Amino acid sequence: MIYDLEKRVRLTNLSELSPDKINENYFGKDLSDVEEAKVELKEFEQLIKKYRNDDLSEEEEIRVAELEVKLNKLIPYLLSDEHLIKFRESQKYLYE
Repeated sequence: MIYDLEKRVRLTNLSELSPDKINENYFGKDLSDVEEAKVELKEFEQLIKKYRNDDLSEEEEIRVAELEVKLNKLIPYLLSDEHLIKFRESQKYLYE
């Protein structure tokens, strides 16, 4: 269910739609934004693998921090729950 506070409209029966479709059609999210978030998530996952091996350069450490902040804000709104779980799984290694 989605409730639009601005228009005061409640949308139900959305379970058959993917989050990508809802974002694209209802919220006006461009598919390029979705694809960019997916690419950045993949980059984040790769950098976390290097982090776990203690193999990050200083520039890569900065990039991890940037991506973490950005993806933490974007993924819940742009991507599916599956992507959010992948992000959280990778993110947890930063706080061990």
